[in-house]
Amino acid sequence: MDMQSSTINSKKSCIHSRSLSTLLQQEDSERGNFLRGHIVSCSFCQKEMKRLQEDMAVVERAIPFYLLPDDMKDSMNLELDQVTSALDKHFQHEKKIKRQRNYRFTLGIFKDLGLSFFRPSTLFTIFLGAGIIAYKTYFN
Repeated sequence: MDMQSSTINSKKSCIHSRSLSTLLQQEDSERGNFLRGHIVSCSFCQKEMKRLQEDMAVVERAIPFYLLPDDMKDSMNLELDQVTSALDKHFQHEKKIKRQRNYRFTLGIFKDLGLSFFRPSTLFTIFLGAGIIAYKTYFN
């Protein structure tokens, strides 16, 4: 037993060390309980956990506005509202332009169809076809 514990303490790597960051984020989970128990017996995970905690402390110190003051939050919200309203106006204008473009395109298609339908050659072809169908239906 004593030899086994010395083997555990002298490990150079551990598969559970990859999951230690979840312990920092989810302390109350079932996985967190398992990792806490494992860290007690694994020197590699103890060192890795200590390194992760130090890294987290460095990151927290490096972020100067970890918790923003209320006046800064208010000014940022005001700027955000201004930018958002300007973007809304821009996109509303773009939508209006696209609607007008689509309307003109559709109107042009119907105008072309109307002009091509009422051309004398088109009307002659339609009446000729209808006359042939009527002749074959009623007189043959």
